[in-house]
Amino acid sequence: MEDEVGVSGASDAWTFRIAAGSVVALCVLALATAGTTLGDVTYVTVAALLTGAFAIVVWTRRLQPASAWTTFAVALLLMTVGDAVYTLPSGTDIGDTGLSLADPLYLVASGVMVLGALRLKGSQVGERDRESMIDACSIGLAVAVLAWQPLVEPRLTLTDVSPIARVVNGSYPLFDVVVLAMMCWILLGARARNATTALLVAGAAAYLAADLAYTVRIDQGRIDDPSLAWLDTLWLLAYGFYLLAAVHPSARRVVRAPADDQRSISRARLGLSGVTLVAPIVALGLSGADARHVVLALAVECTLVVLVLIRLAELAAGERRARQNLADQELLFRSVVQNASEAVVVIGDDLVVGYASPAVRSLLGVTPDDLRGRSLLDAVVGLDRAEVTRAVTRARRAPDLVITGEVPLVDVMGTTWLELRLTNLLDEPAVGGIVVNLHDVSDRRLVQEDLERRASTDPLTGLPNRATFLERLGSALDRPLADVAVIYCDLDGFKSVNDRYGHEEGDRVLELAAARLAGAVRGDDIVSRLGGDEFAVLIQGTNAGSRADAVATRIVEALRPPLVVGRLTVAITVSVGVSCSTGQAEVPATLLRAADQAMYRAKRAGGDRVVLAVDGLEPAPVASAPVPRSA
Repeated sequence: MEDEVGVSGASDAWTFRIAAGSVVALCVLALATAGTTLGDVTYVTVAALLTGAFAIVVWTRRLQPASAWTTFAVALLLMTVGDAVYTLPSGTDIGDTGLSLADPLYLVASGVMVLGALRLKGSQVGERDRESMIDACSIGLAVAVLAWQPLVEPRLTLTDVSPIARVVNGSYPLFDVVVLAMMCWILLGARARNATTALLVAGAAAYLAADLAYTVRIDQGRIDDPSLAWLDTLWLLAYGFYLLAAVHPSARRVVRAPADDQRSISRARLGLSGVTLVAPIVALGLSGADARHVVLALAVECTLVVLVLIRLAELAAGERRARQNLADQELLFRSVVQNASEAVVVIGDDLVVGYASPAVRSLLGVTPDDLRGRSLLDAVVGLDRAEVTRAVTRARRAPDLVITGEVPLVDVMGTTWLELRLTNLLDEPAVGGIVVNLHDVSDRRLVQEDLERRASTDPLTGLPNRATFLERLGSALDRPLADVAVIYCDLDGFKSVNDRYGHEEGDRVLELAAARLAGAVRGDDIVSRLGGDEFAVLIQGTNAGSRADAVATRIVEALRPPLVVGRLTVAITVSVGVSCSTGQAEVPATLLRAADQAMYRAKRAGGDRVVLAVDGLEPAPVASAPVPRSA
């Protein structure tokens, strides 16, 4: 998936480069033919290619918001049709109005362009939209007052044209200024600057410059001067900027700004608001100090001053909101930390505590004041020093990871297990230490140990179960020159006890039998209940075979006396088989099976006796003895 995104991004970038090269080539072509007999044809052809390409790109890329981009495409196509009509030789005048058939197209196109800017702005609304609107209005007013005398006023004061022609001609630059202000609004209000928005602003500015140049040429009577025909290329440049805005990869990301936009206001934005105050003064100097221009300049200046004051008020309010938000966040953090059951400690590189939350009192048995300024290991004596030091060392070496571990805390009340989570923030100026989160996991540890105990012991007798016995037998056999013996025990007549007295009494008999069996072995011998009424004993060490013979004899003797279970007296004996390791590589199951086979020989011989397996494999013949044995 990531490869597909990368390929798509590279493809969009190459498409933009090709489109930019094409726009430059077409504009150069129009510029080269300006003022010649092919100038008008070339201009209209290039305009049609650029606006047609814009419409195709908008449709194929499915740019969002679709209504805004589609409106832009309609506006540019109407302008292109107006250009084509304007270049016709004659017959395009509308009566004696002083307008041509191209003017309604230009007028409608300008209105549609404003509508497109409004639609695009509607998708860009964010929390900082009011500030960007003020900036855009300031820019629009500054541009309007500067353009009034050279661009708008001459069109409104013409005496040789009809009033409707004056209104239409004067509306063009006003529409240009509105579109430019809207584009600036979008650019200033965007969360992140992108090339598409900047290209839209450039297109609007180029169109305004083209209209200004056209008006100046009219005023100077040089509208048909071939040497100035190159100025018409400014309109083509505006079309080209709009096309590049649609082709650029960032056009896919012109979407609604997030509502939680908390960006600070830059000095450049504040400086922009101040610079706009100079525009009326400059305009007054260019137009002359007659009464009309003075009144216009003062009105615009007052409006700009009000906007700047509102801007400053918004800035002050934003700063207050930011400080209040910071204070609220700090209060929330303090409240969470102060009331959390999990303790938080910040230690330096030398384990000296710089901060401790109130929870350390109940968790570590010390107050935060007792910890601050002291080594954590010196202040909390019961902590496992080696484990804590090891965890801190790992945290120092891995600043990008969260180091976890469990350490015991031993005090007069017993052992408390703590879970540590260490985060290295030594390079964070606001923290400058290792943040240690401590949490009591004693209950979890007890549950874990209980589960492990249940998995390894017999629930009735508390002895190790078959799996644990085989594991320990395997460990014993893995040692070099292992001397190991296994005693296999099976109670005689136990089935009749269950049949006569029931399973509950039978379980009590098993518990008593297990206790006698465990009492007949040494402390380092391992007794296990394999299942049912079968038990096993693991003998390890020097002369394990002879010691196993003695232990087996004691087991038989220990189980001869009747067992007293409540009011019942149960006579029960045991059959025992013994097998010894041969000193060669053996597996636990083989040794256990040999002892099992020897036990069955003892049971077939009448029980209540011991049978030894020869070489740990086959049982030897049985001989009579006070405690029956076989060798």
